[in-house]
Amino acid sequence: MTLATRYGTLSNLDIDSSEAVTVINTEGYSDLSIDFIVGAANLTAFVVEYRFAPNGNWVPQATVALDYTTPKAPVKKASGDLNVAASGSTVHNLRLDVSNANAVRIMAAGVSSTLVGNYRKS
Repeated sequence: MTLATRYGTLSNLDIDSSEAVTVINTEGYSDLSIDFIVGAANLTAFVVEYRFAPNGNWVPQATVALDYTTPKAPVKKASGDLNVAASGSTVHNLRLDVSNANAVRIMAAGVSSTLVGNYRKS
C-alpha cells in the first residue's frame, strides 16, 4: 500500500513559556520530517508529544537533550539538542516514527523566540 505524502507549515511568532507550536494529524502515516528555523532568541525547551487515540492524552516522547543527540524510537534523527536550538540561519530538523501515533504535538519555550518551518508526513 502506498500512502500519499502530505506537506504543511508550522509557525509560532512569540514563544515564551512552554506552548504548542503545532499539532499534526499523523494517523495512517509512518514517518514525519520537520525542518525549522528559530529567530529572535534561542529556544529553552523543545518537546515532542504523541496522542495515541483521537481523544487520548498527550504523552511526552522526546524532552531532554539525550532524546535528540542519541536518537532512539520514536526519534529517528535530529540535528542536535533541539532544547537549545539556536536562532539565526541554522535549519534544525527532526525525523520521527509516527506509525503508532494518532497525532504529534510540538511544544517549545523561549524568550520571545520565533519558530517557522515545514513538515512532511509519509
